[in-house]
Amino acid sequence: MKIFSSNFCAILAILLCGSAFAAPRDTVTFWAMPNGPDSRNDLEKTLRRFTQETRIPVRLEIIDWSEAFARLNSAFESRNTPDILQTGSTWISFFADKKYLAQLNAIAPQVDSLRFLRQSMRPAHIDGKPGIYAFPWFLDIRALFANKRVTDSLGIRAEDLVTEAQFRGILTYLAQENFTTAKGLPLIPFGLPGKDDWTGPQALAPFLWSEGGDYIKKENGRWRSALLDSASLRGIARYVDILRDTLTAPNSLRENSAQNAARFTTGEQVFLFGTSEILRKMDIPESEHGFSDRRLGKSGLVVFSIPGGKLGSKPFFGGSYLAIPASAKHAKGAQRLLLFLLRADNLSRYTHGIGFLPPDESVLNVWAKDTRYSGLVKDLEHGQSFPNIPEWGAVEKELIAMTNDIGAHYRHAQKNAKDSDAALAALLIRYDGRINAALNIQDTTGRSIADIAQILREDIPTQRFAPHKAIKAPEQSAPAEVPHRSIFQWILAGGVFGILILTIILSKMVHNLKIKEKKRRR
Repeated sequence: MKIFSSNFCAILAILLCGSAFAAPRDTVTFWAMPNGPDSRNDLEKTLRRFTQETRIPVRLEIIDWSEAFARLNSAFESRNTPDILQTGSTWISFFADKKYLAQLNAIAPQVDSLRFLRQSMRPAHIDGKPGIYAFPWFLDIRALFANKRVTDSLGIRAEDLVTEAQFRGILTYLAQENFTTAKGLPLIPFGLPGKDDWTGPQALAPFLWSEGGDYIKKENGRWRSALLDSASLRGIARYVDILRDTLTAPNSLRENSAQNAARFTTGEQVFLFGTSEILRKMDIPESEHGFSDRRLGKSGLVVFSIPGGKLGSKPFFGGSYLAIPASAKHAKGAQRLLLFLLRADNLSRYTHGIGFLPPDESVLNVWAKDTRYSGLVKDLEHGQSFPNIPEWGAVEKELIAMTNDIGAHYRHAQKNAKDSDAALAALLIRYDGRINAALNIQDTTGRSIADIAQILREDIPTQRFAPHKAIKAPEQSAPAEVPHRSIFQWILAGGVFGILILTIILSKMVHNLKIKEKKRRR
């Protein structure tokens, strides 16, 4: 009997231990990137709710954006992939073309993909093919952000920033007035990324698109470079006109987008091309990677559409998507997690936490009622994204190099403007060929340096800006801190004030002397 009991206990222990070790084998692995302030904590809360509902454990790994593409590509090649992953919108067609991603058409009805913004579903496919390889998780729309105290003090409204010509006029006004910050530092009007940056293509794209140009175009069923098209060249000229302007954007040629953003958040720069997560950061303190207790948090933030050219405002929009690798070991669990994450209530909760826009139109309609986000939601209607082709990764690599080389060119450019334009034309011809090579196009555009340089030299309009009546700040806002004038103006004001005080003191002294004289005579 004792032997039976001992054997029974041993068997029971083995079974229990087997059950205990079974759970990790059923664990769904999820790779994601940092998506805003405290995004890991927000995502972990969501995953805990998923596990509570489904009893499926999830192991989360956060991969930095700087290494994400390489990590994913290496995992796919070795077939050592997670079960579900976050991917950038422009990576999907590359991975799908290599058969790395599972096709998700079968679960599209469960996802209810028709509720998603129509243009947000385009990157989920390979161009010209029906397969769905991912679903949108959140969207990234670029906008023009501004220091509210500065714009309010000058009465700047949305109608003053409709066109690029108006924008240039405001930048010129700010530069010529020599405003300074509360600490006496020069108040920089604007900045573009011109050195060692990875977002140059996104910053340049709205200038191209608003003139009717683009990076690449489809002709006779094949993609080829559109860099040397006249409309694209005019867009590049408008971008370069600001990039190299040492008055309105003096730090552009030696800084990247992160440095631009840092100056903006410290209140030393008036305008910034940025993403919606900035609005979320305005609600949280610096200790949580926010701005609420920094200079920008005290000054306030206002959002404008990116100023437009001939075709109006054409902001860049992208985003992050959820996909399931073809080699996923727990595909069913991954599908359940994907459906959970894309549920409207979870989308709403997570996107509010990170500050990026949800792709679900019903959730977007709620966001549109918030005046901080309403303009961004409206901008999605006319925003554009990069083509969903497998070769885009190679094309974008060339574009990043090109935008950095443009900055390097102007950092070392000679003073002769004609030589500068000719050198830029030669640079563009070189990258036109490299983009075509990435697209397997052998023939060249055939445009000459002189022809291109002539377009680059065309006049670029600027509309003169005159300040309006200051916009009164809401009562709940912190006390206004308008831009400070130059130090000479403050010295002059101080001198006048000093003379006034001295006059009062002298008058008082004379008065006292008269009283003493009267007393002495008595």
